[in-house]
Parts: sequence; structure tokens; C-alpha cells
Amino acid sequence: AGTFDAYNTDFMYIIDNTKNHLNKTDMSSGLYTDISKCHLLTNHIWTGLEIDRTSNVMYAVSARYNMIESQLYTIDMNTGATTEIGSLGINACIDIAIDGSGQMYGYDILNDLAYKIDKATAASTPIGYIGFDANFSQDMSWDPVTDNIYLAAYNNWTECGELRIFEKSFRILFRRR
Repeated sequence: AGTFDAYNTDFMYIIDNTKNHLNKTDMSSGLYTDISKCHLLTNHIWTGLEIDRTSNVMYAVSARYNMIESQLYTIDMNTGATTEIGSLGINACIDIAIDGSGQMYGYDILNDLAYKIDKATAASTPIGYIGFDANFSQDMSWDPVTDNIYLAAYNNWTECGELRIFEKSFRILFRRR
């Protein structure tokens, strides 16, 4: 998972889900600096990372290996220290996005539902079916220019990757292979 901070596009933060380390990657050279190990719950893997551009706070999501629960965290960008916020109540939250108003969204690849997420409590509210059978790794991010949330998806029905554009209500607008 990776994200830019709220102010810079010269570097990107990336969390390695095999070593659980937060890295800072220079976009012009490709060189990275290992910040630190990011601790998460036992039997969990990192599935998403996003910066809230309204506060410059980094959030991350993990899912249990057996996909029965997902957790929300904050991560200190300078030290890699994690703070667990709580359980999302989502089986397999594969990623998160935060729009320009600071609203967090996520979706579950087991039940193919999209959710609004309260960043302070990790409480999630289902907002609808995503319209396809999601599987494997996914990515989502908010674009400040268009105010769209983009989804880099893998669709089991079509057996291919797709770029999807969603409204904040997660009603599907467009799909491209």
C-alpha cells in the first residue's frame, strides 16, 4: 500500500506487507528510506494506507489472514509507530480512501460492499454493493482535481483488472479494462 502526504508529491510512503515496514520513497530517484517496522495485530496483514489531506494524519487498515476481521490504525509518518483505533466490523477491508472533506471509505472483498468509516472510532456503515466480484489486491484513492474516488480493481467475473470511478456514495460510474 502507498500514499502521498498532504503537502508533497516528491516522495511517497509505502508499507511493505511482508516485512511490515514503513518506507519513504523519493519519486525522482526511486530510492527509499526505511522508517521503521509498523506493528499490527497478530495474524493480520496490511491491506491499505491513506493520508487524510485535511489533517495530514496517516491511516492504515489490516485484515486477518482468514479474512474474518479488519482493523483501523494511525501511523506516525516519522517513526512508524502504530496506534490501533479499533475493529472496522468489516471482514476483509482491502483498502481505504479519504476524500477532501476528510470522510473515509473502504470496501470488503468478501461481501463486495462499500462502507463509510468513522476515522475516530473505526465504526463502519454499509453504503451499498460495489457492483462486481472483487478479489485479490485492490487500491483506491481520492483525486483532488476531479473529486472522484478511483479504484484499481480485480474483477472475478471478467477475470481482469479494471479501473473504476466511483462517486462518494460508491455508485459505479464507469469501468474500463
